Amino acid sequence: MPLASYRPLLADVNAINWRPNLIYFDGVSSYGTPPYFVQKMLADSRLDSVVPITVNAPELPVRMDGEVSAGGYGAEAEFQDAKAAAQESATKCNLERDWSKVIVSTPTSQACQASGLAESGDVHLAGTGAISEIVAGIAHMTMTRTFQIWTAVLPAALLLGLFAGSTPSPAADFPEAEISNGQLTAKIYLPDAKNGYYRSTRFDWSGALYSLQYKGHEFYGTWYDRIDPKVINWIFEGEEVVSGPCSALAGPVDEFQTPLGWDEAQPGGTFIKLGVGVLRRGEGDYNRFVPYDVLNSGKWSVKKGSDSIEFTQELSDPASGYAYLYRKVVRLAEGKPEMVIDHSLKNTGRRAIKSDVYNHNFIVLNNQPPGPDFTIKFPFQLEPRRPPNRELIDVRRNEIVYQKPLEGRDQAVVLFGGFGDSAKDTEMIIENRKVGAGMRITGDRPLIRDMLWSIRTVFAIEPYIAIDIEPGAEFTWKNMYEYYTLPRSN
Repeated sequence: MPLASYRPLLADVNAINWRPNLIYFDGVSSYGTPPYFVQKMLADSRLDSVVPITVNAPELPVRMDGEVSAGGYGAEAEFQDAKAAAQESATKCNLERDWSKVIVSTPTSQACQASGLAESGDVHLAGTGAISEIVAGIAHMTMTRTFQIWTAVLPAALLLGLFAGSTPSPAADFPEAEISNGQLTAKIYLPDAKNGYYRSTRFDWSGALYSLQYKGHEFYGTWYDRIDPKVINWIFEGEEVVSGPCSALAGPVDEFQTPLGWDEAQPGGTFIKLGVGVLRRGEGDYNRFVPYDVLNSGKWSVKKGSDSIEFTQELSDPASGYAYLYRKVVRLAEGKPEMVIDHSLKNTGRRAIKSDVYNHNFIVLNNQPPGPDFTIKFPFQLEPRRPPNRELIDVRRNEIVYQKPLEGRDQAVVLFGGFGDSAKDTEMIIENRKVGAGMRITGDRPLIRDMLWSIRTVFAIEPYIAIDIEPGAEFTWKNMYEYYTLPRSN
């Protein structure tokens, strides 16, 4: 064979239409997936033999919502002695062999539909009827394309977990809090390493505000149809918007983009993601869209009042020399439709903390698609860093203007400059006269970067600021939000 190539070879993390891909990239970095390293290994070393591995799985009760299936592109899967028992009936649901997809089905080959929730919290599927127990047998899986040559025998329950998708579950399933000042009502997920809604490694775990209502208007909300652990960042899949675990949050959520200690750590060593915890380093370059193992989420504490909630995280990683005390307060102003998010970060370690932080501001205003009904204004003349797709969106002096409502697989992105070194340039005004509501967002630190990202279900304006904290020093910043109503247009 003179030449062989993996297909697909390259994929933009913000526009994935096919899976799996060998190498992913975004505007600033690229990284290889596990198949990349397997391909590299097979290119460098010739296989002499393949040793099968057998694992005898114990009985493992799992409660699960939805159609249970296992499989994968280019995969062959054979299940032995695996079955599911229906909750309300003695009828067994057997795993039937199908080389492209293995489905838990009834004896009449109709798909079993389940209700309930996976006990591990890793699988959330929607469906009807019920499956209360999966008895794991042995699954034999041969990957014929993705990993070229790889043979293993895995527990059936493990394979079911690997290939199951999930839908966002009701907030009542997760620790949360509600605050109100009589005008605004906000709902916030609480940080919880075991039971929290968000336990991935991109966004700050605190202040995950997924709903804010004012005079009948909802300003935030879930922008994805379901969560799939196989997805990196997010994708369009059929008619759905599917998020990976790392990106599955809503509202004004923070991300500290630069990890601490990644470059110095060896694969398997530790590094820190601020607002998350001590994580285990992987191979290759850091990728914020890929979940890493959380080894230590620190000590979290929460203090709730009627109109405010305070989060504190204490974290130390002696191996890397980093330690900090992080505090965030979400506060609703007395008698006003205003919200303030106060942050403070104290460096309690022996190494300087250098990173950048931004608020993603996932805006889902009354579930309206981004389009011409929205006006988005800034206090400076915008300077696009690269030309936007003018069929969808354009820049006009100090405004970002949608040319049409986003639909289907549309994605509109504007990375822009033009701001100065004053915190006054953090102001953004977002209005929608069709629904009669708007908001004004400001900060108290100068910008280092600003951008807008949008698809049909959400748009986000992401203001970045720099953080540089010497040992013993403390850094503070705040984001301020003002919500209001407008006369509606016809």
